[in-house]
This record gives sequence, C-alpha cells and structure tokens, in this order.
Amino acid sequence: LREKRVVLGMTQQQVADKSGIILQQYQKFESGERDIMTSSFKTACKVVEALGMGKKEARRLPEKIHKNRHLP
Repeated sequence: LREKRVVLGMTQQQVADKSGIILQQYQKFESGERDIMTSSFKTACKVVEALGMGKKEARRLPEKIHKNRHLP
C-alpha cells in the first residue's frame, strides 16, 4: 500500500479521506498492524479504489503484505 501511495504522491491522510476511513485505520493497514484482507470487503475495495489499483494488482496484496511483515 505504501509503495503505491508514494508512487501516486499521496499522503496517508489523502488515501484515508478518499477511502472514507479514518487516518489511523489506514495507517494500521499500511504498517501491517491490521491486515486489509481481514477487513470488510467494502473497506478493502475503497482503499484499493483510492489507490487506483486494478484487479490484478489488488489480487497480489496478500502476497505483498506477507512479504513486508518480515521487513525491519
């Protein structure tokens, strides 16, 4: 999520606003503290849309989230 947001030149607040969620919720998704894949389908779709992610890119989210959790 962070990588896509940075490429788009968006702040976390902008993504949260565009998604209709609170900033802290988005921050938890981005940090991996909360798994977007276990959030409601509606919330996950809003974040994916806000970041302009296509279906193919969104399908790879679980793989990327798992990989990023092991980073320092």
